[in-house]
Amino acid sequence: MVQLVEDFAVAIRRADGCGPQAVGSRTGRAYQVGIGPHTEGQTIRLVADELVTLNGAYAAQTFNVPYPGASRQRCDWCLGSPPLWDWAIEAKTLRLFGDNGKLNDNMLMHVLTPYPAHRSALTDCGKLAASGLAGRKAIVIFGYDYDGWMMDPAIEAFEALASERVVLGDRHEAAYDHLVHPVHRRGRVFAWKVVRASEDRCTIPGHTWPARSNQAVGASPGGSAIDWLGLTCRSARIACKSASSFPFASSIAGLTAWSAAMTSDAVGPSGSQSALSLAHLQF
Repeated sequence: MVQLVEDFAVAIRRADGCGPQAVGSRTGRAYQVGIGPHTEGQTIRLVADELVTLNGAYAAQTFNVPYPGASRQRCDWCLGSPPLWDWAIEAKTLRLFGDNGKLNDNMLMHVLTPYPAHRSALTDCGKLAASGLAGRKAIVIFGYDYDGWMMDPAIEAFEALASERVVLGDRHEAAYDHLVHPVHRRGRVFAWKVVRASEDRCTIPGHTWPARSNQAVGASPGGSAIDWLGLTCRSARIACKSASSFPFASSIAGLTAWSAAMTSDAVGPSGSQSALSLAHLQF
């Protein structure tokens, strides 16, 4: 995985250097030149094309792979060959500003929301861990840094939330810069191996949650002192600790505190063959 992350950063710079220009699917409007405005899927494909030029081993890849037993769900990107994939990867974009330089207030939903319908990086973790896809599994978040709006607080909040649903491997990251778009000029890619689903049970007095659910299933005197309420509050504290260095942290703190409040309100008193083999892209 270390090699994949480093290669991803090189590939995104190469793809950007070709001067790609995204066009809005609904408006038909052409965005400014550069890889930054492209959709998540478009960016992955542009990067994948460049990865193949870096190393022929990357030619063995498939997009939108069906999850076994869930015909409507697709895994974004699988490396290697079925049925035993080298890597099954879910990828998300973290792009806090738009092509016009204005703040995108909805972007955090793509990473942090706990609702499966939103298909966030957080819910993708549980989906990967519980899936029947054979082989190693990983979450990739790539995006862009801006003056005063770095990715770090969002990444830290993601790790805090995800670690209560699944066991994550170490964080790996690589940077890219000197991109051609006037807004999306630099960024980073982050990746974690999804080891397995968490086996912890999460509780607050009078309620118990399985670690991968936000629905109360009954009272329990034991278990870890973690629940969605405590979890989101803890993420807010993590964000607040970074607020002096990253102004965006206060926004994450507000989001997670709001999520905590919503969770609290919703819970009742008694709720129930090349030189590089993909198989050796290790963490």
